[in-house]
Amino acid sequence: MAGGLSYPLCVTQMKDIQKAALDEACVLAQNRAFYAALRERNVDLMKQVWSRCANVSCIHPGWQPLRGQDTVMASWETILHQSNLPAIYPEDASVQLCGDTALVVCEETFREGRLVATNIFIREADDWRLLHHQAGPLNDEADLEDELFDDGDPDALLTIEEPEWTAHGEDKSVLHGEKSEATDAHSSGDDLLALYLPKRGSRRFMN
Repeated sequence: MAGGLSYPLCVTQMKDIQKAALDEACVLAQNRAFYAALRERNVDLMKQVWSRCANVSCIHPGWQPLRGQDTVMASWETILHQSNLPAIYPEDASVQLCGDTALVVCEETFREGRLVATNIFIREADDWRLLHHQAGPLNDEADLEDELFDDGDPDALLTIEEPEWTAHGEDKSVLHGEKSEATDAHSSGDDLLALYLPKRGSRRFMN
């Protein structure tokens, strides 16, 4: 067709669009299944959602990076056996597809607050499975603007200074989720992370 796509090419592109839409729906379904496993404290479902690949990885809030199938799954078993684990729901999930890899960014919301998460899925055995999960605190949009920009001007990016204790080499235990003796109370962010999972303790999760 002059001035347009040929019929076979048009059909191919339509099929690609339909395939991408189907892949996105499947990835979002698996993302919801991951959080359903969290809410139900279902170890078997959690294992089904994750990739069988040996090179999976996970960064829980306040934890060091965990690498390897056995280490990551052991951490989830510990977390899912906690009776105080809040009911976490994914919101505002977006998917970016790149071949057999999919990146999901979403907010983890629960009664006490919210976190932000990155979940990476790979196509495996005709399904999408979780390869990497990372969750952390979510800054309020207004606070973030005030921190980073001068008078709302994106071109006037400010430099965020390091806390005084990092500049003077003082105790960095706060980075590891431990209570700092320099403060009398945890910030709301610390309390939020403590609700997500217990303080890291067992060395068997460290690489």
